[in-house]
Amino acid sequence: MRILLIAYEFPPIISGQSLRWFYLTNELAKLGVEVHVLCPNMPALPPFSEGLHPGVTVHRTWAGPYVGVSQSIYLRLSKLKDPKDARTEAAPVDPAHQTTSLLKVYRSGRRFLDQVVFPDLRSEWVPTASARLTRLLRANAYNAVVASHEPGASLMLGLRAKRISRLPLIADLADPVVAPHAPRWRQRFDLAFEAKVLRQVDAAVVTTTAAAELFMRRHGLQHLHDKFDCITQGFPARSFSCAQAVKSPMRALKLVYTGNFYEDFRSPAQLAQALKSLKDLNLQVDFYGNHTAYHALFDGVDCATFHGVVDHHTCLDVQQNCDVLLSLGNRQAFQVPGKVYEYLGAGAPILHVSMAPADEAGHLISGVGAGWSVPNEADLLAKVIRDIHAKWQDGCLHTAISRDEKAIHEFSWTQRAARYLDTIKRVVSMSTHQNLA
Repeated sequence: MRILLIAYEFPPIISGQSLRWFYLTNELAKLGVEVHVLCPNMPALPPFSEGLHPGVTVHRTWAGPYVGVSQSIYLRLSKLKDPKDARTEAAPVDPAHQTTSLLKVYRSGRRFLDQVVFPDLRSEWVPTASARLTRLLRANAYNAVVASHEPGASLMLGLRAKRISRLPLIADLADPVVAPHAPRWRQRFDLAFEAKVLRQVDAAVVTTTAAAELFMRRHGLQHLHDKFDCITQGFPARSFSCAQAVKSPMRALKLVYTGNFYEDFRSPAQLAQALKSLKDLNLQVDFYGNHTAYHALFDGVDCATFHGVVDHHTCLDVQQNCDVLLSLGNRQAFQVPGKVYEYLGAGAPILHVSMAPADEAGHLISGVGAGWSVPNEADLLAKVIRDIHAKWQDGCLHTAISRDEKAIHEFSWTQRAARYLDTIKRVVSMSTHQNLA
């Protein structure tokens, strides 16, 4: 079987959707699927720290005028600064941890263009990607096309591929097209585009059942219930779990958070307030991610350390070398942060902060016995952290949870890819029968 994946977000770009497809393409290739990936070229980004399976072929095209030219300029400036190390030490064009004047101008321009281009600036990739897409469809006998969202540009290309090739199309929808941060003028266009995609694709893969229910309710697609398939994010295989690791005695209970904060739907304000009331405990709280805007919230919290943005595999390492993993949920019930699944694979107990009553992440963590789910209230958080600290002092922290390893294994990328292959085969089979009819 041979499939074509259209994914703007693919390594060396690092995002939840990019990591999803890095792992899924590798695992699908191990299952015998020949995977071709159409994605933009990002020459200024540092290479991803892990390679792709030989069964994965990547086709890169120019990202478009704004991002493409910016990448070229940044790469050239890097070479002028240090010709020897320009390729290996190049930083991203839009790194969260840098604030040079040039990058500030770049980010301001990008924010503006995201507001005026439909569905966002990344649509500038569509013209060059369309030309390559046409050639790929002519040169290769694909069985199916998968379009990864976001961004919407990938869905545009997926619809084009279906139109010119009549191949079955699967939309992988990590997020709805209608985003809460989109400008008001664009919302009705986003809504219409989302409905068009859902009606024309042969299958829609979502990462939560709540997302499928949202789509069906929003567009009156209850009669197309069988079109939706829930394949969650996953976790990579690890050499050992945190629970099994032999650790040297720690003088403080070590809590680790890897991920970003968002003021609108994932704020750490209550967590910071809880930590301020726990100064009598010996705690060490390490944050990894882009948290510069939130440092002031933690003023006076001496146990908190902000390490900034680190690479994906450093995150995986620190997740395995801690006592407790901190997780903050989203206010949107239809989203589960991908980090939750990484945490399941790390093996350490998880303290999850639920931002909404209908929090799928909290239900998942509690359901598989991987940790505790607590409402986003400072008093309740402080009480639970105090209880966890007492268990840690007594040496019974890991025995305080009862992980269902069989259930957790179902969320490994190996199992997620097997589920995805079943979906692809089902869609291809249905398309073949329809063509014969």
